[in-house]
Amino acid sequence: MNLLVKELQLDYAELGDMELSSDEQHLALALDCSNGREVFAIFLLEITDLNYARWLDRQSEMHRAWAEAMVRSEQSIYTSPVPVLSAHRSPTTPTRRSSGNNTMKKTCKKQAVTQSLSSLSLALLPKTATPTTSSTKMAEPAHKIARRIDAFDASDEVLWFSPTSLLYLGTDEKMRAQLLIYHDLNSPVHAEQTDIICYEELDEAFCASSLFFSANGWFAMFTVCSNSYSEVHIIPCDAGVEKCVSEVPVFPTTANDKGEGLQNNTCAVHCFADRNFCMDYDIDHHSSLFGEGVDAWVVTATKSSKGLEKFRVAYVLDEDEKACRKDAVGGGNRTLSDPSCWQSLFAYDTCIEVEDVECMRDYLLLSVGRAASSTVLLLPVRVLWDRWRDCHGRNMPSLSLQDDTVDLRQVASRPFHSSGEVRFSFAQLLQEQRLKKDNNSNEEKENEGCAHRFY
Repeated sequence: MNLLVKELQLDYAELGDMELSSDEQHLALALDCSNGREVFAIFLLEITDLNYARWLDRQSEMHRAWAEAMVRSEQSIYTSPVPVLSAHRSPTTPTRRSSGNNTMKKTCKKQAVTQSLSSLSLALLPKTATPTTSSTKMAEPAHKIARRIDAFDASDEVLWFSPTSLLYLGTDEKMRAQLLIYHDLNSPVHAEQTDIICYEELDEAFCASSLFFSANGWFAMFTVCSNSYSEVHIIPCDAGVEKCVSEVPVFPTTANDKGEGLQNNTCAVHCFADRNFCMDYDIDHHSSLFGEGVDAWVVTATKSSKGLEKFRVAYVLDEDEKACRKDAVGGGNRTLSDPSCWQSLFAYDTCIEVEDVECMRDYLLLSVGRAASSTVLLLPVRVLWDRWRDCHGRNMPSLSLQDDTVDLRQVASRPFHSSGEVRFSFAQLLQEQRLKKDNNSNEEKENEGCAHRFY
């Protein structure tokens, strides 16, 4: 960052989003080069030579051992050292190792790229080495600005859309993000067709934001929101390829709402539920929410119109959404789903406000407000598998936020008696939580009885 600011001779700079390419050879970043006016430009940097070995020479023995192990296994140096979890499996089948990966919103990786360390051999790893004994002088970091993208005034968001394209947001004179822009890295930077406007928000009360891929990498998404309402747009990824859309997204307008204007090198953008439903919501996609191959959307509604307050977390099965998507392209429907048809995943609880749901492979993590404080609730996906199987995939009863999830705040405050690996079963934690709740309830009743007798 300091080197880039020095090269551009800037007095002030603000760093926005940074996105690493799938081959880990390029870094896309948004940088405010306007001396604080918050007008960003998008830079593409080549990062094939960053003096990695010299940096490693200053690190601890643990870092060097981990890096050497990563090189020997031909895995990415950007992969977390946390062991990869096993893939989804039926609760009734034995545990077995698999190549499944855990994914989250806006991560900068599709998968472990086996060729990412082709330029880094084991010979580059220092053989002596403690931070105190190293006398090697650090060289200046090296990078190359492959291109500067400033055809439009941009906001601070950028997304690798495919190995050869980027998405970013353009702003108007009032600094409102109103344009979704596709940038083709195979075209000359100043060519007319290099930057293509895919979506324009004409309503000044709304702005575009939040470029990201779904948790499982099947959809690219962006949000259009106002102070009160929002709508989420989805772009399906290439068939069989995660976090990659090789075509130019095109939002159907009134003139071509039947998809007649779509060409071979374009793909449609779909609105999940439009602003006319007067909702503020967020969505994510899980590839096995209720079992192997039972895909579904998870919807978090933080504000709903009248008649929809009965839930804060809902689900929409893929088979229902795909049918709507087909109708949308062929029949001109603006929205893929009707909130009145969403199924409640958790029963509405007046004591708990769900703010966000993180879809992980084996768990759902719910960020909630509870008793004037924030906490995180955990629900294993296998619980949903069991419930779905028991009701034969029809009319599954809503779960309870208080009784069917584990409050991780209680886990964090649990006393540990060993410094080694700590493991708890979900059933054990849930049982302890319910027991504690019953004890607290009994104590409250006793206190009320004592107060009544005293009175």
